Amino acid sequence: MGLTTDCRLIDNQVVGICSLMGKKKLNLIDERILETAAQDLRDLIALQPIRCIIMQGSSPYAFSGGVDLNQLGRLNKNTAKNFINKLHTFCNMIRELPVPVIAKMQGFCIGGGLEIAAACDFRIGDYSVMCGMPEVKVGVPSVIEANLLLGLVGWGKAKELMLRGNMIDAEECFRIGLIQHVLKPEKLSSFIDDICKEIISNGKNALRLQKQLILEWERVMNSNSIAASVNYFQENFESEECSDLTRDFFQKKITD
Repeated sequence: MGLTTDCRLIDNQVVGICSLMGKKKLNLIDERILETAAQDLRDLIALQPIRCIIMQGSSPYAFSGGVDLNQLGRLNKNTAKNFINKLHTFCNMIRELPVPVIAKMQGFCIGGGLEIAAACDFRIGDYSVMCGMPEVKVGVPSVIEANLLLGLVGWGKAKELMLRGNMIDAEECFRIGLIQHVLKPEKLSSFIDDICKEIISNGKNALRLQKQLILEWERVMNSNSIAASVNYFQENFESEECSDLTRDFFQKKITD
């Protein structure tokens, strides 16, 4: 588990295909999966002259349903920081890649999965997409790359998603700017291929520099937010709220 990586040629240029391989049908992530995914991404970039990357889920059912609640419920103040840093490291790797990264979104994209999608340069999905940041429902604040949502959808909508913990469908994701394009499932892959053709026709060095500059712009706006959010995540586990709420979640699931 981690990433499965493949490459294919579009207009004689290499496009990387990265499929996030998590657990269960929802494609859930944990510390080991994130660590492996980061190494898989490093290996892909080191071995191939990649011009563009498509990041997707392991199946159309879910880009990623976020963090495995079994692991989340076991975290404490001593282990929380190491875990959340693994998610941040993977997201930050995506942001710092010298080539554009397109999130191909289908199905559920929740919590940490949505942070991974937000770390990509832009997002293209079909009408099956369902997004949300429901961490507060299991006693955890949304942290690290959740701050990217502020720039993507605006403060009001980002705060609503993180404070309500509600889900939104593909049409609302498109309306608020979380997804840049939404299409019928049968048209999704060919549309993304056309976007890749546009990208690889551009100057390779210019794209690298443009990505670096955009990252600098984002860092000016988000200067200390990542480090602060890691501390808040760690502080959250001084209480038993998360373990209590995740236990309640699984008990309710058994009785339903």
